[in-house]
Amino acid sequence: RIWPGIFNPHEKRKALFANFEALELQGLLRLCPSPRQALELGVEGLRRRFREHGYRLGPKRAGRIVRHAEEALKPRQEDIEHRLELLALDLQLLDSLNSALAKVEERIVELLLQTPGKWLLSIRGVAETTAAEVVAEIGPPDAYDHGSAVVKLAGANPGIYQTGMFEAER
Repeated sequence: RIWPGIFNPHEKRKALFANFEALELQGLLRLCPSPRQALELGVEGLRRRFREHGYRLGPKRAGRIVRHAEEALKPRQEDIEHRLELLALDLQLLDSLNSALAKVEERIVELLLQTPGKWLLSIRGVAETTAAEVVAEIGPPDAYDHGSAVVKLAGANPGIYQTGMFEAER
């Protein structure tokens, strides 16, 4: 309501941000929570403010933000004040949730390293979270006699092959 149209997960091409998890969007809401402030700062001022607070913002994105601020319907200042309080609370909640999530992910990695599934980390491109998901899904790897059993469990190895009128086993 403060920045109309800045975030819309349903119209990704029209919205300035399609994903609320975008660090640039969170930085914008923290450092410049209203379109009026973005207009006052301009492209370089916006980039400088981001840099001063440890956020990254490229010139193209900064230009898009300022252009969006120019076109946005700007709520009355008295309406913004109340909404800014709610926004600050929402951002505190987001920080709290992100912190809790990071602790859970750390604990998951600790537990993964205590299981036979830790060998998955030796596969290039497999990160801790992915390895933990695989272990959680398939259970102990030594419970399977062969790798094809895991493939079947995943449903990636159908027993019947069909095309049109033809049907063959194996």
